[in-house]
Amino acid sequence: KSKKYYLRARQDEDDERVFWCDTPGFADAMGVDVAVAHAIATASALNKCKGVLPILLVNYKSLDHLKAKAVKELFDLFSKFIVSDFEINIRKVQILYTHVPSDVERDDILQMLDEVKLELEGSGKDTRLMAHAIKLLEQHGDLLILRPHKKRPDDLLKLLSKAPVVTDCADVFGAPLSDQERHYLTAACDRYVENTLRQLKGQSFNGVLGYLHDLKLVVDDSRLPTVKRSYDKLVNEILDVFL
Repeated sequence: KSKKYYLRARQDEDDERVFWCDTPGFADAMGVDVAVAHAIATASALNKCKGVLPILLVNYKSLDHLKAKAVKELFDLFSKFIVSDFEINIRKVQILYTHVPSDVERDDILQMLDEVKLELEGSGKDTRLMAHAIKLLEQHGDLLILRPHKKRPDDLLKLLSKAPVVTDCADVFGAPLSDQERHYLTAACDRYVENTLRQLKGQSFNGVLGYLHDLKLVVDDSRLPTVKRSYDKLVNEILDVFL
């Protein structure tokens, strides 16, 4: 079941070190504030992991709808989550296909992916994740096509258990924010600082540290210089008050 607003995790029944996570839906039109919160929360969770195996679910219907607009947006968004060693880490992404009609096979999906890749190339867009999706499907075929009513997922789970994971997660993952979302987050952090400064009088130093901690999380996970400046301003103002 998709989690529209929250990132939820379920511990694996066979290996307590493994958690299966479902992220919020980034394509849902819920406003810039929710989009920013989703991006920051997801990046924050990824950064705290020892290892991550990214799994993208592609609805077959989206490949044939509006020139695969939703698939292009999904691949573009996830690519922006990876902020270091892109070529290495993009090859660790697993891509599965859902809602595939019974008469559709691997080669049918491959043809559709090839067409999307050619369109992306023609418009000068990054095709590395799409090329990886094609290569995965060529290698593993029907294993990557989820047909829960026809077959058990045992072979797929074996494949996923052997797949290489992304490590050094704190360095690899960042928050994929658009220019509009960056401006919104910067303005929100500036307001947060101003509101915090108005409440400093009468606060204990330990109480003030809570404000700093909250803002530091956003600094670390957004990696925006403008947000870092807001944090530095708050630090300096607090030092002036308490030192």
